[in-house]
Amino acid sequence: MQKKLIAIAIAAALAPAAAMADTSNVTIYGKMHLSYDRVDLDATTNDTGTFLSNNSSRLGFKGSEDMGDGLKTVWQLEMGIQADGEGGVPLNSIRDTFVGISGNFGTVTAGRQAWDNLWVHDANMFSDQIGAPSVWWDNSGRANNTIKYATPNMNGFDASVTYVTPGGFSVTQGAGTTPILSTATTGEGVNDTLESSYALKASYKNGPMFASLTHLSKGTVDSADKWKTTSIAGSYDFGPGKVVAQYVDQSDYNNTNGLDVKGWTIGGNYKVTGNSVIKAQYTKNDDSELNGVANNDGASMITLGYDYSLSKRTMAYVAYSRVSNDTAGTYNVTGSGHGTRTAAVGADKDPTAFSLGLVHDF
Repeated sequence: MQKKLIAIAIAAALAPAAAMADTSNVTIYGKMHLSYDRVDLDATTNDTGTFLSNNSSRLGFKGSEDMGDGLKTVWQLEMGIQADGEGGVPLNSIRDTFVGISGNFGTVTAGRQAWDNLWVHDANMFSDQIGAPSVWWDNSGRANNTIKYATPNMNGFDASVTYVTPGGFSVTQGAGTTPILSTATTGEGVNDTLESSYALKASYKNGPMFASLTHLSKGTVDSADKWKTTSIAGSYDFGPGKVVAQYVDQSDYNNTNGLDVKGWTIGGNYKVTGNSVIKAQYTKNDDSELNGVANNDGASMITLGYDYSLSKRTMAYVAYSRVSNDTAGTYNVTGSGHGTRTAAVGADKDPTAFSLGLVHDF
Protein backbone atom coordinates (compact mmCIF):
# COMPACT_ATOMS: atom_id res chain seq x y z
CA MET A 1 0.00 0.00 0.00
CA GLN A 2 2.80 2.41 0.92
CA LYS A 3 4.56 1.80 -2.40
CA LYS A 4 1.31 2.49 -4.27
CA LEU A 5 0.83 5.77 -2.39
CA ILE A 6 4.40 6.84 -3.21
CA ALA A 7 3.88 6.01 -6.90
CA ILE A 8 0.63 7.99 -7.01
CA ALA A 9 2.32 11.00 -5.33
CA ILE A 10 5.23 10.95 -7.81
CA ALA A 11 2.82 10.69 -10.76
CA ALA A 12 0.79 13.61 -9.44
CA ALA A 13 3.91 15.74 -9.00
CA LEU A 14 5.16 15.01 -12.53
CA ALA A 15 1.80 15.46 -14.28
CA PRO A 16 1.96 19.30 -14.59
CA ALA A 17 5.52 19.14 -15.95
CA ALA A 18 4.55 16.45 -18.44
CA ALA A 19 1.54 18.47 -19.57
CA MET A 20 3.73 21.55 -20.07
CA ALA A 21 6.30 19.52 -22.01
CA ASP A 22 3.53 18.43 -24.39
CA THR A 23 2.54 22.00 -25.23
CA SER A 24 5.70 24.12 -24.94
CA ASN A 25 9.48 23.99 -25.26
CA VAL A 26 12.44 26.24 -24.58
CA THR A 27 15.75 26.04 -26.43
CA ILE A 28 18.95 27.67 -25.17
CA TYR A 29 21.45 28.42 -27.93
CA GLY A 30 24.33 30.72 -28.73
CA LYS A 31 27.66 31.39 -30.37
CA MET A 32 31.11 32.35 -29.13
CA HIS A 33 33.23 33.96 -31.84
CA LEU A 34 36.59 35.54 -31.06
CA SER A 35 39.44 36.42 -33.40
CA TYR A 36 42.94 37.83 -33.19
CA ASP A 37 43.23 40.54 -35.85
CA ARG A 38 46.04 42.61 -37.26
CA VAL A 39 44.72 45.64 -39.11
CA ASP A 40 46.81 48.06 -41.18
CA LEU A 41 44.76 51.12 -42.04
CA ASP A 42 47.55 52.59 -44.19
CA ALA A 43 50.41 50.50 -45.54
CA THR A 44 52.62 53.59 -45.93
CA THR A 45 52.50 54.63 -42.26
CA ASN A 46 52.54 53.02 -38.82
CA ASP A 47 48.74 53.20 -38.52
CA THR A 48 48.53 49.56 -37.40
CA GLY A 49 46.83 47.71 -34.58
CA THR A 50 46.36 44.21 -33.22
CA PHE A 51 43.13 43.31 -31.48
CA LEU A 52 41.27 40.47 -29.82
CA SER A 53 37.86 41.01 -31.41
CA ASN A 54 34.43 39.86 -30.30
CA ASN A 55 32.35 39.06 -33.39
CA SER A 56 28.58 38.76 -32.88
CA SER A 57 28.89 36.38 -29.94
CA ARG A 58 25.41 35.77 -28.61
CA LEU A 59 23.15 33.99 -26.12
CA GLY A 60 19.55 33.22 -26.96
CA PHE A 61 16.39 31.60 -25.67
CA LYS A 62 13.51 30.60 -27.92
CA GLY A 63 10.41 28.50 -27.66
CA SER A 64 6.82 27.85 -28.60
CA GLU A 65 3.54 26.81 -27.04
CA ASP A 66 0.91 24.73 -28.79
CA MET A 67 -2.46 26.45 -28.43
CA GLY A 68 -4.46 23.92 -30.44
CA ASP A 69 -6.34 24.31 -33.73
CA GLY A 70 -3.01 24.50 -35.58
CA LEU A 71 -1.88 27.64 -33.73
CA LYS A 72 1.14 28.16 -31.54
CA THR A 73 2.86 31.01 -29.76
CA VAL A 74 6.47 31.61 -30.81
CA TRP A 75 9.03 33.77 -29.05
CA GLN A 76 12.74 34.54 -28.96
CA LEU A 77 15.05 36.52 -26.68
CA GLU A 78 18.58 37.00 -28.01
CA MET A 79 21.40 39.06 -26.50
CA GLY A 80 24.91 39.95 -27.60
CA ILE A 81 27.78 38.59 -25.48
CA GLN A 82 30.87 40.74 -24.91
CA ALA A 83 33.15 37.71 -25.11
CA ASP A 84 36.39 39.72 -25.04
CA GLY A 85 35.46 41.35 -21.71
CA GLU A 86 35.43 44.92 -23.06
CA GLY A 87 33.16 47.30 -21.15
CA GLY A 88 33.00 45.11 -18.06
CA VAL A 89 29.53 43.76 -18.91
CA PRO A 90 28.82 40.23 -20.19
CA LEU A 91 25.71 41.18 -22.21
CA ASN A 92 26.08 44.22 -24.43
CA SER A 93 23.06 44.45 -26.75
CA ILE A 94 19.60 43.24 -27.66
CA ARG A 95 19.52 41.20 -30.84
CA ASP A 96 16.46 39.64 -32.53
CA THR A 97 13.80 39.58 -29.80
CA PHE A 98 10.12 39.04 -30.53
CA VAL A 99 6.86 37.25 -29.74
CA GLY A 100 4.16 36.14 -32.16
CA ILE A 101 1.60 33.66 -33.45
CA SER A 102 2.25 30.93 -36.03
CA GLY A 103 -0.15 28.73 -37.97
CA ASN A 104 -1.03 27.42 -41.42
CA PHE A 105 -1.40 31.04 -42.55
CA GLY A 106 2.25 31.83 -41.70
CA THR A 107 3.81 33.70 -38.78
CA VAL A 108 3.20 37.15 -37.31
CA THR A 109 5.82 38.50 -34.89
CA ALA A 110 6.44 41.81 -33.13
CA GLY A 111 9.54 43.20 -31.44
CA ARG A 112 13.12 43.94 -32.50
CA GLN A 113 13.79 42.16 -35.79
CA ALA A 114 16.00 42.07 -38.89
CA TRP A 115 16.39 45.07 -41.19
CA ASP A 116 19.61 45.07 -43.24
CA ASN A 117 20.12 41.58 -41.85
CA LEU A 118 17.29 40.56 -44.15
CA TRP A 119 19.66 40.72 -47.13
CA VAL A 120 23.34 41.37 -46.26
CA HIS A 121 24.05 37.66 -45.64
CA ASP A 122 22.30 36.27 -48.75
CA ALA A 123 25.60 36.04 -50.68
CA ASN A 124 28.15 36.37 -47.90
CA MET A 125 31.04 33.91 -47.56
CA PHE A 126 32.58 35.82 -44.61
CA SER A 127 29.66 36.71 -42.32
CA ASP A 128 30.97 38.21 -39.05
CA GLN A 129 34.55 37.98 -40.34
CA ILE A 130 36.89 40.58 -41.82
CA GLY A 131 36.32 41.50 -45.46
CA ALA A 132 32.65 40.52 -45.60
CA PRO A 133 30.37 42.51 -47.96
CA SER A 134 28.27 43.30 -44.89
CA VAL A 135 31.06 45.46 -43.39
CA TRP A 136 30.16 47.98 -46.12
CA TRP A 137 26.44 47.35 -46.54
CA ASP A 138 25.08 46.66 -43.04
CA ASN A 139 24.04 50.09 -41.74
CA SER A 140 21.11 49.16 -39.46
CA GLY A 141 21.18 45.41 -38.88
CA ARG A 142 17.96 45.43 -36.87
CA ALA A 143 15.04 47.74 -36.22
CA ASN A 144 13.00 48.32 -33.07
CA ASN A 145 9.20 48.50 -32.99
CA THR A 146 8.64 46.06 -35.86
CA ILE A 147 5.68 43.96 -36.93
CA LYS A 148 6.51 41.19 -39.40
CA TYR A 149 4.44 38.72 -41.40
CA ALA A 150 6.18 35.71 -42.98
CA THR A 151 4.42 33.27 -45.30
CA PRO A 152 4.77 29.52 -44.86
CA ASN A 153 7.16 27.78 -47.22
CA MET A 154 5.34 26.99 -50.46
CA ASN A 155 7.33 24.53 -52.58
CA GLY A 156 10.55 26.40 -51.89
CA PHE A 157 9.07 29.90 -52.08
CA ASP A 158 8.56 32.17 -49.07
CA ALA A 159 8.09 35.89 -48.51
CA SER A 160 7.85 38.42 -45.70
CA VAL A 161 6.78 41.98 -45.07
CA THR A 162 8.17 43.99 -42.13
CA TYR A 163 6.60 47.22 -40.91
CA VAL A 164 8.61 49.52 -38.64
CA THR A 165 6.54 51.99 -36.69
CA PRO A 166 7.79 55.61 -36.39
CA GLY A 167 10.83 55.75 -34.15
CA GLY A 168 12.10 52.27 -34.97
CA PHE A 169 15.66 53.46 -35.71
CA SER A 170 17.83 55.13 -33.09
CA VAL A 171 21.06 57.06 -33.47
CA THR A 172 23.03 54.02 -32.30
CA GLN A 173 21.73 51.86 -35.16
CA GLY A 174 23.08 53.73 -38.15
CA ALA A 175 21.37 56.60 -39.90
CA GLY A 176 18.29 57.97 -38.19
CA THR A 177 17.28 60.17 -35.33
CA THR A 178 16.27 59.78 -31.71
CA PRO A 179 13.30 57.38 -31.71
CA ILE A 180 11.19 59.10 -29.08
CA LEU A 181 11.12 62.85 -28.49
CA SER A 182 10.04 63.78 -24.97
CA THR A 183 8.08 66.97 -24.29
CA ALA A 184 9.47 69.19 -21.55
CA THR A 185 6.09 69.77 -19.89
CA THR A 186 4.44 66.36 -19.85
CA GLY A 187 7.36 63.99 -20.34
CA GLU A 188 5.17 62.01 -22.74
CA GLY A 189 6.83 60.58 -25.83
CA VAL A 190 5.83 62.00 -29.20
CA ASN A 191 6.96 60.53 -32.50
CA ASP A 192 4.86 62.36 -35.08
CA THR A 193 8.04 63.89 -36.54
CA LEU A 194 9.34 60.43 -37.49
CA GLU A 195 8.29 58.35 -40.48
CA SER A 196 7.54 54.64 -40.64
CA SER A 197 9.58 52.16 -42.67
CA TYR A 198 8.91 48.86 -44.40
CA ALA A 199 10.78 45.90 -45.91
CA LEU A 200 9.67 43.31 -48.46
CA LYS A 201 11.53 40.08 -49.21
CA ALA A 202 10.86 37.09 -51.46
CA SER A 203 13.09 34.00 -51.57
CA TYR A 204 13.18 30.75 -53.50
CA LYS A 205 15.23 27.69 -52.60
CA ASN A 206 15.10 24.46 -54.59
CA GLY A 207 17.87 21.93 -53.96
CA PRO A 208 21.23 23.58 -54.72
CA MET A 209 19.73 26.83 -56.02
CA PHE A 210 18.80 29.90 -53.97
CA ALA A 211 17.56 33.33 -55.08
CA SER A 212 16.22 36.37 -53.21
CA LEU A 213 14.80 39.81 -53.92
CA THR A 214 14.63 42.38 -51.10
CA HIS A 215 13.41 45.98 -51.00
CA LEU A 216 13.67 48.31 -48.00
CA SER A 217 12.29 51.80 -47.51
CA LYS A 218 13.67 53.53 -44.42
CA GLY A 219 12.23 56.80 -43.10
CA THR A 220 13.59 59.17 -40.48
CA VAL A 221 12.31 62.72 -40.07
CA ASP A 222 9.50 64.16 -42.21
CA SER A 223 11.88 66.45 -44.10
CA ALA A 224 14.20 63.65 -45.27
CA ASP A 225 13.73 61.38 -48.27
CA LYS A 226 13.32 57.68 -47.57
CA TRP A 227 16.47 55.60 -47.93
CA LYS A 228 15.57 52.84 -50.40
CA THR A 229 17.61 49.65 -50.82
CA THR A 230 17.07 46.91 -53.40
CA SER A 231 19.07 43.68 -53.31
CA ILE A 232 19.12 40.79 -55.79
CA ALA A 233 21.11 37.76 -54.61
CA GLY A 234 21.63 34.17 -55.68
CA SER A 235 23.76 31.11 -55.01
CA TYR A 236 24.33 27.62 -56.39
CA ASP A 237 25.73 24.70 -54.40
CA PHE A 238 27.34 22.14 -56.71
CA GLY A 239 28.42 19.70 -53.99
CA PRO A 240 32.14 20.18 -53.37
CA GLY A 241 31.73 23.94 -53.72
CA LYS A 242 29.39 26.90 -53.87
CA VAL A 243 29.18 30.18 -55.80
CA VAL A 244 27.33 33.35 -54.68
CA ALA A 245 26.56 36.73 -56.23
CA GLN A 246 24.63 39.86 -55.25
CA TYR A 247 23.76 43.29 -56.65
CA VAL A 248 22.69 46.19 -54.39
CA ASP A 249 21.19 49.54 -55.38
CA GLN A 250 20.67 52.20 -52.68
CA SER A 251 18.94 55.48 -53.52
CA ASP A 252 18.68 58.57 -51.30
CA TYR A 253 21.45 56.89 -49.32
CA ASN A 254 21.53 57.80 -45.63
CA ASN A 255 18.24 59.67 -46.25
CA THR A 256 20.15 62.21 -48.36
CA ASN A 257 18.13 63.48 -51.31
CA GLY A 258 19.68 62.47 -54.65
CA LEU A 259 22.60 60.43 -53.20
CA ASP A 260 22.81 56.99 -54.87
CA VAL A 261 25.22 54.13 -54.20
CA LYS A 262 25.49 50.84 -56.13
CA GLY A 263 27.57 47.78 -55.38
CA TRP A 264 28.00 44.10 -56.12
CA THR A 265 29.82 41.03 -54.88
CA ILE A 266 30.79 37.59 -56.15
CA GLY A 267 32.34 34.74 -54.21
CA GLY A 268 32.83 31.03 -53.90
CA ASN A 269 34.16 28.23 -51.74
CA TYR A 270 35.54 24.74 -52.32
CA LYS A 271 35.80 21.79 -49.94
CA VAL A 272 39.43 20.69 -49.85
CA THR A 273 38.66 17.86 -47.43
CA GLY A 274 35.65 16.82 -45.39
CA ASN A 275 36.71 19.28 -42.67
CA SER A 276 38.31 22.13 -44.59
CA VAL A 277 37.08 24.79 -47.01
CA ILE A 278 38.90 27.47 -48.98
CA LYS A 279 36.92 30.54 -50.00
CA ALA A 280 37.27 33.90 -51.72
CA GLN A 281 35.06 36.94 -52.31
CA TYR A 282 35.34 40.14 -54.31
CA THR A 283 33.17 43.17 -53.46
CA LYS A 284 32.88 46.44 -55.35
CA ASN A 285 31.12 49.69 -54.47
CA ASP A 286 30.87 52.10 -57.39
CA ASP A 287 31.41 55.83 -56.94
CA SER A 288 28.40 57.41 -55.29
CA GLU A 289 26.36 59.87 -57.33
CA LEU A 290 24.76 63.01 -55.93
CA ASN A 291 22.01 64.19 -58.26
CA GLY A 292 23.74 62.41 -61.14
CA VAL A 293 27.23 63.76 -60.45
CA ALA A 294 29.73 61.02 -59.57
CA ASN A 295 32.08 61.30 -56.61
CA ASN A 296 35.44 59.56 -56.72
CA ASP A 297 34.71 57.61 -53.53
CA GLY A 298 34.28 54.00 -54.64
CA ALA A 299 36.32 51.00 -53.53
CA SER A 300 36.99 47.32 -54.15
CA MET A 301 37.77 44.59 -51.64
CA ILE A 302 39.13 41.08 -51.99
CA THR A 303 39.02 38.56 -49.15
CA LEU A 304 40.58 35.09 -48.91
CA GLY A 305 39.88 32.53 -46.20
CA TYR A 306 40.40 28.99 -44.96
CA ASP A 307 37.90 27.31 -42.58
CA TYR A 308 38.67 24.12 -40.66
CA SER A 309 35.97 22.26 -38.70
CA LEU A 310 37.43 20.94 -35.47
CA SER A 311 34.10 19.30 -34.60
CA LYS A 312 30.44 19.51 -35.56
CA ARG A 313 30.07 22.81 -33.64
CA THR A 314 33.58 24.28 -33.53
CA MET A 315 35.46 25.92 -36.41
CA ALA A 316 38.85 27.62 -36.69
CA TYR A 317 39.70 29.95 -39.57
CA VAL A 318 42.23 32.31 -41.06
CA ALA A 319 41.30 35.20 -43.34
CA TYR A 320 43.04 37.99 -45.21
CA SER A 321 41.37 41.06 -46.72
CA ARG A 322 42.52 44.12 -48.65
CA VAL A 323 40.59 47.24 -49.68
CA SER A 324 41.56 49.53 -52.56
CA ASN A 325 39.95 52.95 -52.07
CA ASP A 326 39.52 55.57 -54.75
CA THR A 327 40.77 59.11 -54.14
CA ALA A 328 37.87 60.02 -51.84
CA GLY A 329 37.03 56.48 -50.69
CA THR A 330 37.12 55.69 -46.95
CA TYR A 331 36.02 52.03 -46.83
CA ASN A 332 37.42 49.67 -44.17
CA VAL A 333 37.96 45.91 -43.91
CA THR A 334 36.09 45.60 -40.59
CA GLY A 335 32.68 46.54 -39.25
CA SER A 336 29.14 45.18 -38.97
CA GLY A 337 29.27 41.85 -37.10
CA HIS A 338 33.07 41.86 -36.91
CA GLY A 339 33.99 44.14 -34.04
CA THR A 340 37.37 45.84 -33.92
CA ARG A 341 38.53 49.10 -32.37
CA THR A 342 40.22 50.60 -35.42
CA ALA A 343 40.19 54.29 -36.23
CA ALA A 344 38.38 55.73 -39.23
CA VAL A 345 40.04 55.18 -42.58
CA GLY A 346 41.44 58.26 -44.27
CA ALA A 347 40.59 59.01 -47.89
CA ASP A 348 42.62 57.20 -50.56
CA LYS A 349 44.06 54.68 -48.07
CA ASP A 350 44.18 50.93 -48.66
CA PRO A 351 43.61 49.06 -45.38
CA THR A 352 44.46 45.38 -44.99
CA ALA A 353 43.72 42.86 -42.26
CA PHE A 354 44.73 39.36 -41.19
CA SER A 355 42.49 37.41 -38.85
CA LEU A 356 42.80 34.14 -36.89
CA GLY A 357 39.47 33.10 -35.38
CA LEU A 358 37.61 30.42 -33.43
CA VAL A 359 33.83 29.92 -33.53
CA HIS A 360 31.80 27.62 -31.28
CA ASP A 361 28.03 27.15 -31.64
CA PHE A 362 26.00 25.78 -28.75
